[in-house]
Amino acid sequence: MSIFRKTIVLVKFKSRKFKTIFQQFAKSLRNLIPQGSPKLNSLKFNYRSFRHNLKQTLSRNLTKQNLFFLTIIVVFGFYVGYLFFGHNSLMDLLNLQAKKEVLEMRTEILKQRNAKLHKKYFELLIIYNNK
Repeated sequence: MSIFRKTIVLVKFKSRKFKTIFQQFAKSLRNLIPQGSPKLNSLKFNYRSFRHNLKQTLSRNLTKQNLFFLTIIVVFGFYVGYLFFGHNSLMDLLNLQAKKEVLEMRTEILKQRNAKLHKKYFELLIIYNNK
């Protein structure tokens, strides 16, 4: 049994994913060194440094991913802010809708006044024509 298999058997792993990564690394390292080489027996694998390096690598990748998602969130925030508070904002739309309702009400009132005035006008025409 090689030193790598002993190391893998003796070390307790916290997760399966980490165990498979560790086994793949040990297998690839074992394939690099030819069998029967004196270096194979003298090689000691430092599990703690491997774990530390792996954590640093994963944390760097996570940091890049977090930075990417943070950038997307900030850009989306600016877009939503522009929609709500920009030139074509939601407030402008609501104000225009309110103005439209007010103008429609005023046109109805003016139509009613116009109808009353027409009625009076025609009544006066009838009265003056009869005289």
